[in-house]
Amino acid sequence: MLEWWRHLVLSPSGLFGGVRGSVDVRILEVRGVGVVENYARQKSQSFARFKLDFGDLPKIKNGQFTIYDFVTNSFLFSPSKKQLSIKLLEAVSEAPRTFPELVKLLHTPKSTLYFLCLSLERSGLIKKTPAKQYALSNEAAGVLREYAGWWENWVARNRLK
Repeated sequence: MLEWWRHLVLSPSGLFGGVRGSVDVRILEVRGVGVVENYARQKSQSFARFKLDFGDLPKIKNGQFTIYDFVTNSFLFSPSKKQLSIKLLEAVSEAPRTFPELVKLLHTPKSTLYFLCLSLERSGLIKKTPAKQYALSNEAAGVLREYAGWWENWVARNRLK
């Protein structure tokens, strides 16, 4: 007989579609393969959702914008996962590193690190080299430039109408 578990999930920032600043409550039921389904869902949602915050412009122009600000604008991670993401980015900025090296260096559970590596890789911030090492990537910057160029062209075409 399969045993059922119930998890209470609180979301202070409206991550489940609620109003920002509210607290959403969801009951998740996981059984047997439900855990596998949960990981599949996490993998399918592992990418950046970059938030444009015009309040950041003065910080960017004055050199006060930090990697923490960037990660905060990019991912809906908890504060501890944001800090761990920054440590991961700093580690691979020093030298490309394998997953086992990162586990040892960052002292973090493999499942947590896997989720963060997957999110950062799918977002174009890191890449996996042929030697199966993680390294920094500029792919995200290129994609953002393409989006900006598309928007500028769209505005230019539609102003003429």
